Amino acid sequence: MKGTKHKTRVFISYSNKDEDFVRSLRETLMELSDVVVFDPAIESVKPERIRDTISKFLRDCDVVIALLSPESSQSPNVLFELGMAVGLGKKVIPIAKRNTDISSIPFNMRNRNIIVSTGPKSTARLLAKDIFPPRGPTKETSEQ
Repeated sequence: MKGTKHKTRVFISYSNKDEDFVRSLRETLMELSDVVVFDPAIESVKPERIRDTISKFLRDCDVVIALLSPESSQSPNVLFELGMAVGLGKKVIPIAKRNTDISSIPFNMRNRNIIVSTGPKSTARLLAKDIFPPRGPTKETSEQ
């Protein structure tokens, strides 16, 4: 479709104990890149619908950012999300917080190139520069 702009749809998998880090990462990434971030924490989701909502977000996203930390390695929800993302064949970008012991990272993430984060804003700038499209004018696309 001509004149249609597709924002990259990003799901961030993280432990709620890393919420401050993720909030800063999400805000900076959305300022710098043409992305929309799916995050149940900022949606009005009833607790009994959270698993269904997460599953829908994972099916609909283009990319999953996996924030790996000592807390996320103990989170059943993060393990569920990463397993589903891999099972769906999603592109997963693992980001390890600086204090994360690599041996605690889920086994299905260990064989990937892991970005070691020096902080949420610098990580968002790196992602915006190297991975996600910058904010800018509408790109022309055509259907074939």
